Amino acid sequence: MIDSVYLALISTMDREITNIQEHLADGSAKSFDEYRHLCGVVKGLTIAIGHVKDLQQINEEEDEYGD
Repeated sequence: MIDSVYLALISTMDREITNIQEHLADGSAKSFDEYRHLCGVVKGLTIAIGHVKDLQQINEEEDEYGD
């Protein structure tokens, strides 16, 4: 069950990154400030995905070694 939570979080954040990248790629950012903001959001989501993956690995190791 917990694995599905990790996968759902990662999938949701990946979709958001893709949506932002597509928005930026088609030139829809109205200003440089909006562009910078969206780049920051992508960076934050990428960092968050890394943290979720780290937690997933820790959880798997605890399950494997019995804590």
